[in-house]
Amino acid sequence: MKRSASLSELIHSMKQSEKRYFKIYSSLHVKGDANNYVALFNAIDKQKTYNEKELLKKHKHEPFSKNFRFAKHYLYRLLLKSMRIYHADSTVESEVQNTIRDINFLNKKGLYAQSSKLLTKAKKTATEFEKHFTMLELLRIEQKITQRLTKPQNVQNTLNDIYNKQMQQMENLSNVISYQWLLDKLFAFTRLVGQTADKKSKEKYTQILEHPLLKDEKYATTDTSKVLFHQIFAAYYFYTKDYYKSNDHSRKIISIIENKGTDIMNNPLDYLLFLSRLIVSYETLGNRSRVLELIQKTQSIVKEIKTEIPTNTLIHIYGQEHSFYFHTGQFQKALDMIPQFNTILEKGKKEVPIEIPALLHYNFAYINFVTGNYKEALVWINQILKQKRSIVRKDIMRITHILNLLTHFELDNRDYSENLYLSLHRMFVKENALGKFEKTALELISKQLSFVGSRDEKIKFFKKIYNELKKAIKDPAEYQKLEQFDLVSWLESKIKGKTFSEIMKRKARSGGN
Repeated sequence: MKRSASLSELIHSMKQSEKRYFKIYSSLHVKGDANNYVALFNAIDKQKTYNEKELLKKHKHEPFSKNFRFAKHYLYRLLLKSMRIYHADSTVESEVQNTIRDINFLNKKGLYAQSSKLLTKAKKTATEFEKHFTMLELLRIEQKITQRLTKPQNVQNTLNDIYNKQMQQMENLSNVISYQWLLDKLFAFTRLVGQTADKKSKEKYTQILEHPLLKDEKYATTDTSKVLFHQIFAAYYFYTKDYYKSNDHSRKIISIIENKGTDIMNNPLDYLLFLSRLIVSYETLGNRSRVLELIQKTQSIVKEIKTEIPTNTLIHIYGQEHSFYFHTGQFQKALDMIPQFNTILEKGKKEVPIEIPALLHYNFAYINFVTGNYKEALVWINQILKQKRSIVRKDIMRITHILNLLTHFELDNRDYSENLYLSLHRMFVKENALGKFEKTALELISKQLSFVGSRDEKIKFFKKIYNELKKAIKDPAEYQKLEQFDLVSWLESKIKGKTFSEIMKRKARSGGN
C-alpha cells in the first residue's frame, strides 16, 4: 500500500477524541510548521475516498503542497507518535513498557538503586497479569542491574536465579502460544464454514481436539493457558451443538478471571467478551433470566470503563441484547436497535473480522422479514449479496439467497422469483449444498409460482410441505438451519392464516416450542 493510501486509512480509522488530541499535540510539540501538518490532516480527513490529484488541486496554495511527499511522510510519523502518547496508559502492557523506558533512562544515568525499585514494581505487575514476554525483558534488565549492585560473592547465585526464572517464563510463554495456536486453528475453520453439524465438519473439529495439550487442563501451566483451554472446548461444543458442555466451559473461563479479582477492571475488554459468549451459551439453553442478568451486568461494566471500547466488543454487547429481544418476541425493540447498531458497525468496520458485517446485515434482514417489512429486508439482503463471496461465510451467503427468494415471493415479484429460483437451484447443486431444507424451500416457491387452485387446496399443499419438513429436521444438520430461518414457523403462518410475527411471538412465549 502506498504511503498516501496508508495515511488516509490511518486518519479515517481514528476516533474523534484521537483526532482532537493529535491537533493539540501538534500545536504544542511541532514548532513553526504545526499548522501545515494539521492543514494536511484536515484536508485528507474531509475526503471520503482519498484522491491525491484532487487534494493538491484544491490546496495548491497550502505550504504542504510544495513538498508533498515529505509532508505526508512526516505527518504519518507524527500521527503514530501522538497516538503512542495518547494510549500510553490505556493497558497494563503499555504502563509496564513506560516503566521500562524510565528504568532504562535511570540506568543510563547510573542511578541503579532507583531503577531497581521501579524494576521490582514492574515485575510484580507483569507477574500478576502473566505478561511473560515483558517479564523476559525485565529479567534481562535485572541481569544488568545485578552486575552493578550485587556483591561479587553473590553475583553468580543471583544470575543463576534470574536464568531459571527466564527459562520458566519461556516455558509459560510457549505454553500460551501453543494454546493460542490451537484456538486460532479452530476459529479459522469456523470462519470458513460457520456453524455446522455435518459429519465431515465434525471430524475436522475433532482432529484439532486430538492435540496432546487438550487431553487435560493440567497441561495448561498458567491462568492465560487455562482460559484458552476452556475457550477451545467452549467453542468446539458450541459449534457441534453440545450446548451444556459449551456452557460449562464458558462458566469456567469466567470463574478463572473472577478469581484473579484485580484482572477484571484492569483488563475489562476480555472479560466483557467472555461474558458475551456466556450469554450466547445461556441463550441457546433457553435460560432467559440468566441471559437478562448477564446483559445487565455487561452494561454496568461498560459504564465503568474509562477507555474507548473497541468496535468488535461493542458489537458483541449490542448483539446479545438484540438477540435477546428477538428470541423473546420483543421484535419492535430489536428493530429499534438497528440504526444505532449499524452506526457502530459503520464507524468501526475496519476493526472487525471481514465476515461480521454480513452476519449482522442478515440479522437485520431477518427481523424485518419476520415483522413484514419486506422492502427494508431487501435493503439489508442486497448489502450481503453485493459482497464478494470469498468474504461472506458460506452458510450465511446460502441462507441469504433463500431469504431473498422468500422476500420476493412475499412481495409478489413473480417473474423475478422464478428466475431467482432457477439460478439458486443451479448454485446449490453446483456447490453440493442442496440439503432437505434447501430442497423444501425451493420446491415450495417453485410450485407456488405456478399454483392454480382454491385456498383450501393451497393450505393442503402447505401442510404437505410442512409435514415433510418436520421429518427432514430430525437430521441435526437440517434442524440447525431453522436457527437462521424458521421455515417451519413461516409455513405454520401460511396454514393458520396468521402473520409470521404472530407465530414467532407465540413460539418465543412458549420457550421456542
